[in-house]
Amino acid sequence: MKRVLKKIFLPCTVATEMIEKDIYFKLSALEKLRLFLHTGLCGLCHRYQKHSRLLHRILMELHHEHEHPQAPKEEEQTALKEKITNRLEKN
Repeated sequence: MKRVLKKIFLPCTVATEMIEKDIYFKLSALEKLRLFLHTGLCGLCHRYQKHSRLLHRILMELHHEHEHPQAPKEEEQTALKEKITNRLEKN
């Protein structure tokens, strides 16, 4: 029974890796199930998943809003940092 549980339930280190993988790649059905079970039981990983997705979405929005051939100026960087911080604090 312990072997089955080890196969199904993930340690947090593996779960966080799968959360990041899920943002950029497609997870298999088994990986999705294992991650779903883990985040359903682990509040910290659930919060990490929520914040990771939010941060990815914010960064993609900012990237599309500020497509510059050169690096942003210091004032723009400060404004972007404040915008990201405010959005993360709301959630």
